[in-house]
Amino acid sequence: MAFEKYLDSMDKEQREKFLRLFDGSDLPDYYEISADGDIKPEPGKMYLMYLTQSPYVPEGIYSIIGWQGGLREVDESTYSENIDSIQVKNNFSDGWDALSQLLFD
Repeated sequence: MAFEKYLDSMDKEQREKFLRLFDGSDLPDYYEISADGDIKPEPGKMYLMYLTQSPYVPEGIYSIIGWQGGLREVDESTYSENIDSIQVKNNFSDGWDALSQLLFD
């Protein structure tokens, strides 16, 4: 998310405390929050994301939910209009799951 939007979501005391962490260095353009083990999206790849909108962040900002399972790579070679053929990465087993199983189980 844009760093300024992230700052806008904080009250004055939180913002001041958070900005002290940067100790005079340049502020970033964007701010990322991730859990240990999360995968990082790569340009040119397709992903399945589980998103939610939190009441604690500005309108229009969404968070990926599901910890390490909330962002899953799609095997683009299996992508088609037939949902049964689409495969998505299982970040825990390192294998592939059928998208249809994720949606309808």
